[in-house]
Amino acid sequence: TNLGELSTPRGNVTMVGYAVNQSGIARATTSVVANGSVYLLAKDTSAATAGNVSRDSTRGGRVVLGESSRTEVLPEVNDTTATVDGNTGTGLAKSSEVRVLGQTIYMAGGAAINAPAARVDLMAVDNPMNLKSTLGEPSTAASTMARVHVASGARINVAGLTDVEVSAARNAVEVELRGDELKDSPVNQQGPLRGEKAYVDINRALANANAGKATLIAKDSLEAYQGKLERSVVERSTAGGAVTIRSQGETILEAGAVVDLSGGNLNYTPANVKTTQLASAGVLTDLADASAETRYDGIATRFVIDYTRWNKKEVIDLGQSMRYDPGYTEGKNAGSLNIESRGAAYMQAAIEGRTTVGELQRASGIQPKGATLTFGTPVPGDGVLNDYKLNQKVVV
Repeated sequence: TNLGELSTPRGNVTMVGYAVNQSGIARATTSVVANGSVYLLAKDTSAATAGNVSRDSTRGGRVVLGESSRTEVLPEVNDTTATVDGNTGTGLAKSSEVRVLGQTIYMAGGAAINAPAARVDLMAVDNPMNLKSTLGEPSTAASTMARVHVASGARINVAGLTDVEVSAARNAVEVELRGDELKDSPVNQQGPLRGEKAYVDINRALANANAGKATLIAKDSLEAYQGKLERSVVERSTAGGAVTIRSQGETILEAGAVVDLSGGNLNYTPANVKTTQLASAGVLTDLADASAETRYDGIATRFVIDYTRWNKKEVIDLGQSMRYDPGYTEGKNAGSLNIESRGAAYMQAAIEGRTTVGELQRASGIQPKGATLTFGTPVPGDGVLNDYKLNQKVVV
């Protein structure tokens, strides 16, 4: 039974104290313009930090996520606000976050952390003030007190949202065929297509490019146009998130506990999609399927009459071409689980990392990435694990 609820839309829920008992509901929500977060921080006492610029806690306490408790950061599924891609690509500019800190962290059977596409951090340390140095230096000794314990029946879910519906018509993007777009097609750079505006199904064109085909529009130009698509919070929450468990002492994940890192998927619904048909020797080709190696005579529905005598051209446009798209599925990447433990790590939990391979992805040979499980921390740049962060004993 949930004993109480703390909730905030697009905000932060924080519980701080030497003993933090989360036996109810702690919930925040996330939108494309503001992320939600939940912090459960068991710590007390304080001391000045280096340079006396601030104070921080020096003693870690105990966090208990009780049976049937719910700790959640959920996307606002009814929010239709959309933004273009930024530096984070198709994900959220700032992801949802659940942070749990204490000397001991216990997640009881039936407890759940539910945060789609989010970052979840469980950190057990004796002295929170020295969090970075304690868990980041090879000289730090293992603690006999610090522990992360996830019991049987507990569940940590950062899986991406599934079956998110988006109209296939959204992928019709207007492009202008200039030098950069046509740079991989010398036979068309100075031809009748140059300077023309047209519509292309950006997903299908990129699927052809990813399959190794020489597309009329250069691949990097296609990616740049794709980055201008607007996506809502639900679409940006379809990839699996990241779970990090860091302990100065032991780490125990019992059999029957579950960490779900699965990737979600988009369902593109049927629609009439704007497109442009190109003509070459009487043969019509959709711009998304057009080859860089074929010279095109122009846009099939657009005729140009050149009145050279009067230095004038007349453009006759027969109207916008449309193509019916029956819809398709697009799978997203699964997430990651990273475990760092100074003491022994007992890993018996189930790790779920499902992915969905869509029709275009299968045809292009570019499949969603599967889930990853890492013990220790990769050294930036070389991908090799730091030996001192691998435990004396790892049981999987």
